[in-house]
Amino acid sequence: MSTKVKSASSRNLAYFTYHGQIFKVSLEGNVKKQEGQNDKYIKYQNKSWLVIEGENNISSAEAIMFATEMKKILSVVLARSVNTIQLSKKGIDKKSHRNITEDLYFLENRFSENQMSLFIYEMFQESKDIQLNILIPNCFNKGKNFELLVSDYLLTINYQETVENKLINLTEGIESYYRDQNKSLCEEIQLMLHSFPENLQNVLKEKVGPLDNWAKTLKQNRVYIVHGNKKKFVIDNIEELSEHVNLLQYLVQYFILQQLGMKIRNTNIVKTNINGFFSSERI
Repeated sequence: MSTKVKSASSRNLAYFTYHGQIFKVSLEGNVKKQEGQNDKYIKYQNKSWLVIEGENNISSAEAIMFATEMKKILSVVLARSVNTIQLSKKGIDKKSHRNITEDLYFLENRFSENQMSLFIYEMFQESKDIQLNILIPNCFNKGKNFELLVSDYLLTINYQETVENKLINLTEGIESYYRDQNKSLCEEIQLMLHSFPENLQNVLKEKVGPLDNWAKTLKQNRVYIVHGNKKKFVIDNIEELSEHVNLLQYLVQYFILQQLGMKIRNTNIVKTNINGFFSSERI
C-alpha cells in the first residue's frame, strides 16, 4: 500500500485597507509527517494559519488589533468562540535588513463543552464559500455602533449565560446599533426584523406571528427581567422563552452578516434552522 498526502497551496482570502495601507489575508499551511517504530504507522499533522500581510511595518498593538478583529468575524461566522493560540509578528528590520519575528500570545477563556447549534456555515452555498473577500474588508471598516452590536452578540457565544442575560445582551446590541435614531427598543427591534429579506420574514411570521407584535414581546420580557414590570406580553415559561431568545440570537447573527454584505441564498436551510428552535410538542 502507498499513501500520498499533499498540502494545499496558499490561498488568498481577502484584501482590506487600513490607514491608507493595503493588507492581504491568506490561508497558509503545511503537513508534517512522522513515522512510527519500525514503520508500523505514519502520523500526519496538518497545521494551518491565517496571514495578514502589508507593504510596511506595523506596530505590535496594530498586529494584536488585526488578530482580535479576525477572531471576532470568524466567531460571528461560526457562531462559536474562536481561540487564538499564537500570534507571530514578522517583518524586516529597516536598518539591518534582517528578518525579525516577535511572538505575541493571548490569554483567553476556553469552554471545551461549548455546544452551539447556530452554525452559520450550514447556510452557505454548496461550495462552502463564506464570502470572506466581502466580510473581512467591511469588518475592518465598520462604525462604532456596529462594533458595539458585534461585541454584545459575541458575549452570548463566548460565555455560558442564562437565557435572561442572553436576552439583555442581544437587545443592548440592537439598541447600540440604532442609538443615533432616537427610537424605542421595540421600534429598533422592528427595524432589524423588517430589514430581512421577504422570504425570511415570511418564515418568521409562521413561527412567531406578526413581527411587530413579536418585537413588543421581546421588549416586554427585557423590561420585566431588568425592572420587574410584568405586562401582557411577558413569557412565563422558561422553555418557551429560551426558544424565542435563541431565535433572536440567530437573527442577530444573520443581521450582522447581512450588514457586512454577506448574501445568504439557501433559504431552505434558513427555514430548517428557524424551525429547529421550537419544540414540536410540549409536555
